Amino acid sequence: MRCLRSIAATTAAASLLAACSTDHHPARFEPTPRPGRPGEAVVIAGEYRVNRDPKDGEFAVRSSAYSDGGLAVTAAGRPYFEVAFGEQGRIARIERDGRLTLLSLGELPDQLAADTGALWLLRSVGGLSLVRASLSDLTQTVYARWRSQGKPDLMKVTNHDGRPFGAAEQAALSRDWLGSKLVLRGDGVPILVNQKGALFEARGGGELRAWNSGDYVMALRAVTPTGGDFTVTAAGSDGRGGLVVVGRTGLIRVPREAPASAVPFPESARSQPPWTAVTSMQDGSLLLLGGVDASHRTPRPVLVRSDGSLLLLNWGGPKWCDQFDGTSAAVASAVPGGVGRLPNGDLVLSDKNCGRVYEFRPPSNMDGRPYR
Repeated sequence: MRCLRSIAATTAAASLLAACSTDHHPARFEPTPRPGRPGEAVVIAGEYRVNRDPKDGEFAVRSSAYSDGGLAVTAAGRPYFEVAFGEQGRIARIERDGRLTLLSLGELPDQLAADTGALWLLRSVGGLSLVRASLSDLTQTVYARWRSQGKPDLMKVTNHDGRPFGAAEQAALSRDWLGSKLVLRGDGVPILVNQKGALFEARGGGELRAWNSGDYVMALRAVTPTGGDFTVTAAGSDGRGGLVVVGRTGLIRVPREAPASAVPFPESARSQPPWTAVTSMQDGSLLLLGGVDASHRTPRPVLVRSDGSLLLLNWGGPKWCDQFDGTSAAVASAVPGGVGRLPNGDLVLSDKNCGRVYEFRPPSNMDGRPYR
């Protein structure tokens, strides 16, 4: 939902600065800003005071970028993200000149993923829909569809051997599709992670095949030792062909060619808002972002090292939408709708709270204190 924020204070401050300034030459408009140093963030899309539908061809930094979530970056470095548009929404692409191209791809997803030549769209509210859209001609292929209004279901859930689950098992699974996450495995196969952390390969033609190996099941139990509520909150690539699944009680690494491993979160983390974005770093560590909400504004970016230790990074205090200063604190204060990585290593992250998309260069020093 988009909201119109008060701009009275901002307008007053701007007027005061203008009255006191002797520089009568306005700053040069930059349609394609880029961070120039580690720890710097820039806004590449979204003016938080704009409360109208974005326009095809307008500059992204001057448009509305409010969203319910969904962002992906292609291998060529093109960001795609969901934007609120009328009643249906749109997928927006930021072109190299900084302008927006708006794409109408049918049902609006809450998650996006990109591979060579294709965009994957997942919607997991009010049913389940997974669609592959060609980036060359926008041709769409439905991989799974369940409970779509006016369209027949196309979904068959099978076990590891490809045999369909029974009616009772199907009914039990149907309760767990809400809030599912999407990750592209290193071989390009889309993996759905349901609310309870179960993994499924999307094989096309509606088939979702269980992909929970024995070591993954053991790792899942390790982060819920007392049968607690894992509830998946984020999932992503480990940067090496495998997956990372994040829940309220811990995270699980699922390497491409090694056993899955668990990292339980401390009890103190379980009582805070969950982290809702995860991305890998070059050294194999993981960066967790989010962990804030309206009543918990103190940023909690965390680095998860390869040995499983958690470091709470000091990126500064909370930043409200009108306090953006280009520092790491703005990224740490965001409510992520999605995160992706550019070829140069910069991160692209959407902020559902402020209706922005950031490009961010992580600090060179990622030290912190142990998360207790």
